[in-house]
Amino acid sequence: MADTLVTYCVVHQPRRLLLPARPIPQGTKPKEMAAFLFDDAMNRRYFEKVARWCYYPATEMFTRMLDRGFKLGLGFSVSFLWQLRRWDRRLANRFRRLVSHPNCELVGVEPYHGFAFALDIGLFQEEMKRGKAYAEDFFGKEIRVTDTTEMVLNNEIYFALAQAGYTATMLDGRPWVMEWREPTRLYRHAGKDLAVFCRHHELSDDVGYRFSNVGWVGHPLTADTYARLIRETWGRMVFLGWDYETFGEHQKKDTGIFDFLKHMPDAIIKKTPFKFMTALGSCGAFCRDALRTCRYPSSAPPGQDPGVWSSSSGTPRNRQSCDLWLPHCTKPDSPAAPIYWTWRCGFFNPTTST
Repeated sequence: MADTLVTYCVVHQPRRLLLPARPIPQGTKPKEMAAFLFDDAMNRRYFEKVARWCYYPATEMFTRMLDRGFKLGLGFSVSFLWQLRRWDRRLANRFRRLVSHPNCELVGVEPYHGFAFALDIGLFQEEMKRGKAYAEDFFGKEIRVTDTTEMVLNNEIYFALAQAGYTATMLDGRPWVMEWREPTRLYRHAGKDLAVFCRHHELSDDVGYRFSNVGWVGHPLTADTYARLIRETWGRMVFLGWDYETFGEHQKKDTGIFDFLKHMPDAIIKKTPFKFMTALGSCGAFCRDALRTCRYPSSAPPGQDPGVWSSSSGTPRNRQSCDLWLPHCTKPDSPAAPIYWTWRCGFFNPTTST
């Protein structure tokens, strides 16, 4: 039976586009184009709403949990950190205090929660490097484990991350991905040392998606019941992965999500032999089984067609158009070049620092 629990949350807010689209006046400088591309008034409204109902109470709750011995991995998109820097310094300090806790591990994230790997794997490597540097500078903590958007992973992405020097990465351990394998083991691919943590999608989605569903057979989910389900899991370890916004935004306060979260660590300690570990900490505790990673697993909502992300051959459906689009818009004389470079650079040059 499994005896180790690894928990990870990703924090993300997109920088939403301005709709309907506005024409960009001829002669507009690249650094001035953001005002025509992004709806930052709407972005701020969403940010402040989620901060009130999720970020503040969840960060306070997780801080108390870490003080009691719980361990947590946290990843932050650069688009979130960019908005955090601009609009809420007090919350930025709370997140910094949370990440600085010895029981918290800072995890790498694709900076825009985008799909750069579907455009160009070299671009993906560069974006991951830039996002890693930005988060490390923001929090003053090293990143050695990385997530990808929706935990998407295939051969190309795996080798790109291994080449970048990461110790571990993640994928969503759904049955169609794992086949006969268990998500409760640590894996590697093609003889490389890069460890692969497989998100236990059933236990994760019990909280992330089904918690407030009164029609679900498992409703209401209590901390004691969840501890029992974890205890009964076959394998070596359980890796849980959630959106940070699960707590207070996706699952509202009146569903009891914060009471569940408050009691979960104690229930696990009392009712299971589990110990809490970070992903990096558990890398040396388990041997790594071989895994053939040739598909595009994704932690998108349950029931969503995997074909949203890939074709039957495992290649992104829009790859052909991307292969044509990317070289065109990166040429200095291309009309699309200023927009492309505004997208590339917009989050890495915040106008307000904290």
